[in-house]
Amino acid sequence: ITLDMNNVLQKNSKCLLNAQVGDSQELNLDYVKNFGKHWGVYYRLFPYIKEFRFYSYNDDHEKTNSVRSLEYGGTFGIGIFTRKALIAELYGFTFHSGLYKDIAEFDDSDYRSTGVGLKLYHENLDDFVFPMQGTSLYMKYSVSNEEFYSDEDIRTFFTRLQMLLPFAQNFSIKYQFEYGSHFEKLENDFDPFYIGGIDSFLGLNAKEKSAPTYKINTIAFRFEPYRNSFFDLQLNILNLGDVDYWQPEKFTYKGGGVVLGYKTYLGPIRIGAALDEDKRSYYYLSIGYEFDPFEFSRR
Repeated sequence: ITLDMNNVLQKNSKCLLNAQVGDSQELNLDYVKNFGKHWGVYYRLFPYIKEFRFYSYNDDHEKTNSVRSLEYGGTFGIGIFTRKALIAELYGFTFHSGLYKDIAEFDDSDYRSTGVGLKLYHENLDDFVFPMQGTSLYMKYSVSNEEFYSDEDIRTFFTRLQMLLPFAQNFSIKYQFEYGSHFEKLENDFDPFYIGGIDSFLGLNAKEKSAPTYKINTIAFRFEPYRNSFFDLQLNILNLGDVDYWQPEKFTYKGGGVVLGYKTYLGPIRIGAALDEDKRSYYYLSIGYEFDPFEFSRR
């Protein structure tokens, strides 16, 4: 549920109040004030609170227990924008995260971090849900210092590049590269990257793996058999690491599968099936918009 308010608090401003329920329960407030129409500067305020459940899996990819995470915090950013070209934002953030047991045996614990960062975003896709051509690039780098309201010194980098090259009216090749790193091995398991699922890696359950460093290379052959529909034949390779170098082959995962999607008036519907390199099967169902609409606003 989202309340969209344009030019209510200030001229050339946008305020989004969003509430989500389900496995992920969130309350987000995203306020942006622009100084310019087609290009200019802006500032952003983004307080939030969210609680979500994630699962642990054994070697047979079966759920063994679940843990709940409660996180609250906010970001403040000042940025520049040029319409249909680039958004760049310098921001500060602070958050507090706590893990507590749901169906698991472990001691509850928490983590806090405060720091600064830089974000870059470019996108010219022809469709945000099922694009057939265009490019999107998202990059984010942040640092936090143990001496300033943080439990650890941490550097974090994340990038995702998506390119779709059309070769016929209803056929495109999609390449996607996703990379995240904390650069050094973390002594705790707070704030890792979560990997797996229909939007991440075909061949793992949703958020089945977590690591302080990872990269995913994906290639897909995309067909549009009918209007508002698509069919993907996809292959992907995942590398996980404790630090930012890539050696052990046992931390390399390969998978592939098919995804069918249809865009309705109420939102997209997708179903998928995949196999990993050990020929285990995975099935996916996605109803609605599963991507995070506040991804750029977050820390």
